[in-house]
Amino acid sequence: MWYGRRQGGPEVPICALRKHLRPWAWLAALLASGLCAAAADDVETCKKIDPLISPDACTAAIKSGSLQGHDLAVLYLNRGFLASRANDFDKAIQDYGEAIKVDPQYANAFSNRCAVYVRKREFNRAIEDCDNAINLNANYTSAYVSRGNAYRLKNLHSQAIIDYERAIALDKNSTAALFGAALSYSSIEHYGRAIEVYGQVLKLDSKSIQALNNRGLIYLRLHDLDRAIKDFSAAIDLDPTFVYALNNRCSAYNSLKDADNALKDCDRAIELVPTYVNPYIGRGRAHRLKNQTDLALNDYDRAIALDPKSASAFFGRAYVHDQREEYKQAADDYTKASQLNPNDPETWNNLCWALGIIDQLKTALYACDRSLSLRPNSAVTSNSRGLVNLKSGNLAQAIEDYDRALNMSPKDENSLYGRGISKLKLGDRAGGEEDINAAKAISSTVADDFKKLGIR
Repeated sequence: MWYGRRQGGPEVPICALRKHLRPWAWLAALLASGLCAAAADDVETCKKIDPLISPDACTAAIKSGSLQGHDLAVLYLNRGFLASRANDFDKAIQDYGEAIKVDPQYANAFSNRCAVYVRKREFNRAIEDCDNAINLNANYTSAYVSRGNAYRLKNLHSQAIIDYERAIALDKNSTAALFGAALSYSSIEHYGRAIEVYGQVLKLDSKSIQALNNRGLIYLRLHDLDRAIKDFSAAIDLDPTFVYALNNRCSAYNSLKDADNALKDCDRAIELVPTYVNPYIGRGRAHRLKNQTDLALNDYDRAIALDPKSASAFFGRAYVHDQREEYKQAADDYTKASQLNPNDPETWNNLCWALGIIDQLKTALYACDRSLSLRPNSAVTSNSRGLVNLKSGNLAQAIEDYDRALNMSPKDENSLYGRGISKLKLGDRAGGEEDINAAKAISSTVADDFKKLGIR
């Protein structure tokens, strides 16, 4: 189970804007104009956006009545920023709205409210506000980033990428835009471009553990395990408590079938965050690789207790039951996993196989068909459906399934043996024996394996 997310939220106070003036420079210009004289101390305090500052100074400055128009809107914007930073999103939205009422041409207020709506997952409102910000300022980098975030979180990655790339063109050093673009490229499986963009982030900040972790995840998906482990290790070297990189490196070691190193990383991740579900799943897989099925079941049970909606945990536990030839329990867990993640072809295939073994053949055939609808060119699932049709007595269909599997995987002993049995049952003795002998030449145990499935 992998983890890797970083969402840039380019909501900024006015002191970070205005042609990137330093806060004191922008404040000095404002004070020099004489606009803040009546409440200079409160205005100055509000302008600083210091982590220790209370919004009370902004409130006092607003109530003083000393500022009007755009300068009053600035105070509302900064108080809104403080509220947002305190995760009081409704208050932030209210203050940004007041800033817009006072100055309807205030692009910064629209952009900041857009960013808060993204954080509240009110994406359509976010897009509307960022549209307004961009209409007022076509070169407003943060507005493109926030609108890109909204599109990305709506899974509209093509639109998101357009916005992120526009933001990058405006500011090649915008890490929020770079991260967003990389996430969207990865989501649509444009992995080469995603890796390139994470490389740009790392040129800006070679110690970005998020970029290292996320790039490592892409390498993991590409099964480039050496590069994945290298990136995860670099992130862990920078921060030994970075549990996501520890969990992900555990997954990479599992993919290498290096269970011992996987156990070390998942143990450490669990030690750091005992309520983090994914390391239990990874550790369960490592125990399974070592045939420590009792320990594996304990880990999957713990993962399910922590997150009853984890399809990966149910899948892992089902796999252990399968390994222990506890096919009824395996089928129950695969069924739950398929309900939680109905678009995973491997889950449907494994459910088909387990149901076929316990002779729930009609439901098994449905599961195989679902798997093939999601992954049509699967030798494994064609073989599974061949088994179900063989056990159902649909011998011609079984041969067709095994033919399809063998076209993709000509040396698959299970498909050869199943096809051979089907041919024998249809009276094709020569063809059946030829397939069975070919299967036995590949695997000396194939006949015994089929006997366990109730097929002789």
